Amino acid sequence: FANKHKAVMECISLFNRFSEERLNIEDALKETDESDGLHSILRMYQEYRQMLLEHPVYDKCDLSLLQDKAVEVVEKYDGARKIFKYIIVDEYQDTNSIQEQLYFALAGNKNICVVGDDDQALYRFRGSTVENFVEFPSRVKSYLEIETTKIPLSINYRSRKRIVDFYTNFIEQ
Repeated sequence: FANKHKAVMECISLFNRFSEERLNIEDALKETDESDGLHSILRMYQEYRQMLLEHPVYDKCDLSLLQDKAVEVVEKYDGARKIFKYIIVDEYQDTNSIQEQLYFALAGNKNICVVGDDDQALYRFRGSTVENFVEFPSRVKSYLEIETTKIPLSINYRSRKRIVDFYTNFIEQ
């Protein structure tokens, strides 16, 4: 039973990654051989999506597919880029691919600000990628065709001086 449970959990994790990367299932199936194990997994994913999104009895959506639907809606709505004057995202190092797409889809006014620390990337296990933060300037140039302004935040307002000094001393050693 434990192995079946682990297999299901691994499939769920993989399916979430497929959704977050907005994998085109039809293209992926065409590029794999039917005898390949990946092809079978892709077919399972296709069936999973169909069951969640298209079957009237289920009419369900998981978080990854919900994010995918949000990006679809924003991309299709011409006024989406005018809804928010500013887009501000904290902990940007913990965003995933689909979240980045959503932020840029909403940032048509070009007022996007992200805050993060590449040394504090914690959520890779759920699909986040620190590259979103590290490569933010080049991605802004690509998506929005503008340059970014980097403002380093070097003052810690969360911790008392004694804690910061202890941590700094520890790291220096």
